[in-house]
Amino acid sequence: MKKTVYVVTSYRWGNREDHSYILGVFSKKAQAIKCADSHVMYRGGKYYPEVDAVTLDSFSNDDDDYSKTIYKTKK
Repeated sequence: MKKTVYVVTSYRWGNREDHSYILGVFSKKAQAIKCADSHVMYRGGKYYPEVDAVTLDSFSNDDDDYSKTIYKTKK
């Protein structure tokens, strides 16, 4: 069975084409969502994180579902 990890990435103004950075990688979805939500307030609404569920030890050529966005913070 493949393991899923949750990657939290913060996007400036919520724009994937602009500046972004990874906040953390978590083994539990609830922890990742909590991190994403708290970061919006911490950055004063300038950055909007998203949580991606990523299958460990896979990549885009290996599996079409290796990564998918499961949570977006509200603007």
